[in-house]
Amino acid sequence: MKIKKILVPVDYSPVSDRAVKYAIFLAEKHKASITLLHAVVLFQDDVDDEGELKNYEAIIKRKESNRNKKMKAHQAEGAKAGVKITSKLIRGISAAESILNFIEENKFDLIVMGTHGRTGVSRWFFGSVAERLIRHSPIPLLTIHSNYRRNQLNKILVPFDFSDYSINAAKVGRDLAKRFDAKLIFLHSIEQEAHPEFYATSFDSILRENPHIKEHILANMIKYTGVKKDQAKFVIKEGKAHRVIKKYAKDNGVSLIVMATRGLGFWDQVLIGSNAEKVAAIAHCPVLTVRGK
Repeated sequence: MKIKKILVPVDYSPVSDRAVKYAIFLAEKHKASITLLHAVVLFQDDVDDEGELKNYEAIIKRKESNRNKKMKAHQAEGAKAGVKITSKLIRGISAAESILNFIEENKFDLIVMGTHGRTGVSRWFFGSVAERLIRHSPIPLLTIHSNYRRNQLNKILVPFDFSDYSINAAKVGRDLAKRFDAKLIFLHSIEQEAHPEFYATSFDSILRENPHIKEHILANMIKYTGVKKDQAKFVIKEGKAHRVIKKYAKDNGVSLIVMATRGLGFWDQVLIGSNAEKVAAIAHCPVLTVRGK
């Protein structure tokens, strides 16, 4: 995974400050540059009202002093790590669309984004914006919660469902594990929906009832991830995927989860694409979502 240009959407709140710190950690390792993106989000009616636009102009000017102080602090922090940080101010009527348009026009390798922020007009980092970016971002997106304080990558978890999308996520996980000398873990979760004929007639574990299934899954995980058995840990569990992923990551001190996202339409997201969004919302550690090829 090539990372040379990192974009960090910010509102200069504590949670976006946390995202900046983590981006600096990644940029230092990859010798990458960082662009901080701050957007003023306008309501559609306000855009059409000249008086309201003038009010927004006044608000923007009042915020400039504080923004410049924050920017200088981030630049100084980046300079200590040898990381160049620049900033960009944009305006739009949708935070998610503004970010996506900026990515398309300027070409970045990675987005690092906080998942909670302040309320009001500048409420960027609540669920719907992150979910939309997870679904539609053409580049990898890393989300991080404000209460996660570790800047390290020593255990990388890659949930694996044998799709082409998760095969691509496995490749990203392998690359990161090699660069950071981290332990690599692949996790497959067997869900009831995948084996309805078994769970309709039994309340017992399918893995206990048929141990050959586990052997078969393990053999295929090794085959399709392209990683030898002694080069990674392979884990097979039962249960709802997002709950299994969350619990395993927290119980085992995972420092990054790498997940595939399909980026398809509404019904695809409802049926098969929502696990990445759910995990990004509830995981204790950063979550990197990547699109399939």
